[in-house]
Amino acid sequence: KDTVLNCVKGVGMEGLMFTHAASYFDGDGFDQVIADEVRTQSDGRIRSMPFSLNYAKASFIDSDTDIVLWGIGYRSEQYILSNLLFGRMPNDAEIENAERVVVISEDVALTALGRRNAVGQFLSLVTEGKREDYRVIGVIQAETDSISLFYRGIPAFVYAPYTSLKRYNGLAVSRLIARSDVLSEDTVRDTVRSVVTQRRGEAFSYEVTNFDEGSAGTARVADVLTDVLTFSSSVSLAVAGIGIMSAQLGSVSARKEEIGVLKAVGATDGQVAFCFLTESFLIAVTGVFSGLLTSISLLAVLFRLLRLPFTLNEGVILPASFLSAATGLLFGALPAVRAAKADPIDALRSR
Repeated sequence: KDTVLNCVKGVGMEGLMFTHAASYFDGDGFDQVIADEVRTQSDGRIRSMPFSLNYAKASFIDSDTDIVLWGIGYRSEQYILSNLLFGRMPNDAEIENAERVVVISEDVALTALGRRNAVGQFLSLVTEGKREDYRVIGVIQAETDSISLFYRGIPAFVYAPYTSLKRYNGLAVSRLIARSDVLSEDTVRDTVRSVVTQRRGEAFSYEVTNFDEGSAGTARVADVLTDVLTFSSSVSLAVAGIGIMSAQLGSVSARKEEIGVLKAVGATDGQVAFCFLTESFLIAVTGVFSGLLTSISLLAVLFRLLRLPFTLNEGVILPASFLSAATGLLFGALPAVRAAKADPIDALRSR
């Protein structure tokens, strides 16, 4: 579940996105002044950043790739959740001076150059017929790489200072991202509305989108899937327990002579029962270890193919292992009791 949620979040940003509805007709909708005012009015509890979002083409020499072009502002690492593999994100000076620098996705570097590290290379951004060269300063591992294994329509991500895209490519700054770790979503929404009204007037129109809604919906799907897997695992565990019980009952019937000999030489009912309980427990423990080894190996290969981080959750593995081992004891109790109650004379006569 955590891996899936991180994958969804890594597709873009998190928080509330405010989009100027008429940005393509009357210029910019948001700027750094609005972002700074939102931060000031919230006493620093709301972080916000103006940005642009467009579809474009990225070109290395003769190779063109469809991309989602993000025009980012100051402290962009607080909003972008992708893992930085090489280089760095644009610094404040580069954003303020509208320098032509860019951070690209790993798959763009692999497609165009055949290698992951493209820092220092030059990339051409083609937007609305305009072509401008940008210097690559960083490479990120966008989570879209994993999702694209199932859905090929997701283009790669490229990040550049919104000031540069505005100056050289003529792209309007039509969006604002705002988020807070301590204030409610409604408070963030009201604060931005107050600042926008002061700066742009009542007639300024915009739409609000919650980036986190996608994560919440995915979480609900993951919860349902978890419940289904838990139920199916419980059924499998019960079937495995019944299998152990059936095998042990058969073992008791086949080993009546041994039981009779044990009782004839002085073994108590408890000792006989302990022998069969131990056997049931060992069968369950063997199943636990073989199951863990097989499942971890297969999952490690699967996650590697999906290019997702693979980690083991001891908080889940240990209780599940103990529960599985205890299942062997629980379902082995009936055969053990039947073996303990066997009459030694009848057992010896069964020879």
